[in-house]
Amino acid sequence: MNPSQNLQPAYVLHSRNYRETSLLVDFFCANHGRVSAVAKRVRGSKNKLSLFRPFQPVQITWTGRTDLKSLSHIEITQSFQNFPSLNVYCGYYLNELLLKLIGSGDAYIELFSVYMECLEFLKTNTDQKEQEKILRKFEFLLLRELGYGLNLSVCSSTGKAISSANHYYFLTNVGFIEEQAHMNAMDSTIDSTMDVARAPTSSKVNPLFPGSHLLAIAEGNYDNRDALKSAKIITRRMIDFLLNGKPLNSRVLYAQMIKKMIETKMGGDKTSETEMNKMKGISE
Repeated sequence: MNPSQNLQPAYVLHSRNYRETSLLVDFFCANHGRVSAVAKRVRGSKNKLSLFRPFQPVQITWTGRTDLKSLSHIEITQSFQNFPSLNVYCGYYLNELLLKLIGSGDAYIELFSVYMECLEFLKTNTDQKEQEKILRKFEFLLLRELGYGLNLSVCSSTGKAISSANHYYFLTNVGFIEEQAHMNAMDSTIDSTMDVARAPTSSKVNPLFPGSHLLAIAEGNYDNRDALKSAKIITRRMIDFLLNGKPLNSRVLYAQMIKKMIETKMGGDKTSETEMNKMKGISE
């Protein structure tokens, strides 16, 4: 029997109008990755439309052999709960990553579980540091599932273990290399596989990462706030690399909302700019 004929656990990622009465819906399924399906004749009913809100956990079946399926059945497995404060933008960020990066037809059992963990966390917790931790957990797992898992324990330029006493540059399709090796890679004899164009020597664009940060990240230890910041820079560089520089709408929306909130509360003065920088989460 076609497994898609059995009820499949899924989350709604995104929906949009399709023809006169239908919706085109993207789901994230534990056993099938991203599934795009047409939900026919649902736009005339508020009850039916409520099934297709982002983050809604459901079970579905579908038919069809092409990439665009026809939704056969959908039922809610858990009542929908709104996210507090700005958490919804973190949720949109997760959904956008899944929409743009994962394929269809492949199982993502562990990623599905961590995605579910993230959503449950975002329903109740507004602590920014804790949000950063769980977002990094999701991002590193997503990269691994896509075949771009990072080795944060070994120096790519020497093959030796990362040392807490040294500092390293990060090249997205090479890995972590010591400072001197990076400088050598910039000369005319550089191997064409190194993404120098994506990792210029400017410390602002391509900072040096302390080995202690990399080792902490490898262990999932984010007690050090600076290590947590390093983790964000690393995952962002990898994600931007995979997106080929295309922007994420969720980042833009998050930054716009933060700016609007700060300007409303503090009149857009210098203090508000400082506070805005503190509040920025996934937007930078």
